[in-house]
Amino acid sequence: GGLSLGFDRQDWTIELALDNNQDATDTYRLNHPEMPHKKVVCGDIREEIEQGLVEKIERTPDVVVGGPPCQSLSQAGYRARLADDDEYNILDDDRTGLYEEYVEIVEELRPRALVMENVEGMVSEIDDTGIKVGDLVIDALESIGASDHGYVCDYQLIDCAEYGIPQHRERVIILGVREDLVDQSGDVIIDDLFEAVAAAAPSEQFDLKQALSGLPK
Repeated sequence: GGLSLGFDRQDWTIELALDNNQDATDTYRLNHPEMPHKKVVCGDIREEIEQGLVEKIERTPDVVVGGPPCQSLSQAGYRARLADDDEYNILDDDRTGLYEEYVEIVEELRPRALVMENVEGMVSEIDDTGIKVGDLVIDALESIGASDHGYVCDYQLIDCAEYGIPQHRERVIILGVREDLVDQSGDVIIDDLFEAVAAAAPSEQFDLKQALSGLPK
């Protein structure tokens, strides 16, 4: 629930949260006691969409925030898979395409803006195919609604250590704004947003000792 926590600290209201892992949703409920349990859904997003997930959202959100499963794109996970299956192909992994459900949610809800977080592998070329999943995500978001407005989007690779995390962890952040809310300088708007994110970073870095300080033994 870290993404939700960041928004909550800026006085946003979280309307719904979903994860496919019971431990994750249990932890989310513990860390977000203000959230009614019915608004924290544990399930496969593909099945939940078919069963009316969007209808559970009582108000149209201003922002959709998410991090589609990234195991198929993580470098550590990829090395482990290669050791077990020489025929493994990232593009054939069902999880690689789960960003499509994120896009479907955005298309149905039409929020003013969106945020996606994912692993570095999202913007790395898959083998020698010339394909980067991050580009597929951007293309899908920009193409939403043939007769409606899509989204102006871009991504940046950031080191979380520069934002107060006690670990060097590269993460891809995608930001998007609905096309009808920006003028011809849409790309400039996204650049401004990333500059604002960078400006909000703490002036000092934190180490593991500081992060664990005060936790029970």
